Amino acid sequence: MLTCKKLVTYHDSYAKAMEKYGLQRGVRGSEARHTTTAQYYRDLIRQTSKLEANVQQLQTE
Repeated sequence: MLTCKKLVTYHDSYAKAMEKYGLQRGVRGSEARHTTTAQYYRDLIRQTSKLEANVQQLQTE
């Protein structure tokens, strides 16, 4: 049966095996969640718009 404790053990052992390739284990107990592709692109567009506005403002100054 797959338990939380077993998953942690699997992550630990995998991280140990991958150390030689420069990979590191993720943060234990992290509550971080993945961002959807759609949300990523919405954020990217928002940031791009802000940067473009800043560039225009700097060019007018």
